[in-house]
Amino acid sequence: MTSTRDVDYLFVYNMLRKSSGISCILSNSAIYIGDGFFKGKLYDAGFYPGAVPSEGSSDQVKGDVYALYDSESVLRILDTFEGCGSGWSPIGEFYRDKATIYLKNGEAVKAWIYIYNRPIEGLKVIASGDYLEG
Repeated sequence: MTSTRDVDYLFVYNMLRKSSGISCILSNSAIYIGDGFFKGKLYDAGFYPGAVPSEGSSDQVKGDVYALYDSESVLRILDTFEGCGSGWSPIGEFYRDKATIYLKNGEAVKAWIYIYNRPIEGLKVIASGDYLEG
C-alpha cells in the first residue's frame, strides 16, 4: 500500500468538482477522497470562480479532494485547462500551489490548488465559499 506521503492530492473548487458536469477530467485519473475546504475567499470572476488565501477564521472555500494516479499527466492537463504552468505567462490568471486542505473528518492534507492571480477589487465574494451553491 502506498503511504500518504507518496500521494499527490488535488483540491478543486470549480466545475471540476464531483457533482459538476465536467468532472470526467478526473474520473479516470484520480480517486475522490472527500469534501474539504481551503482557508480562503472565493470570488466570482465571471464565468468561473477564483480562490485566494485568507487568514480570516470563517473564510472557507469548499471543494473536493482527490488523490491523483499519475500526478504529472493530470496536472499537465489541468494546467492547460487553468491556463498556467509551463508555456503560459508567469503572471497568468491562476497559478498552481500546494496548500493545507482540511477534510470533513478533521484530517488535513497538502494538496495542489489553483489560486486566482488577478486583482480581486470589484469582484463579488461568494459568501458560502461554495461555487456550486452560488
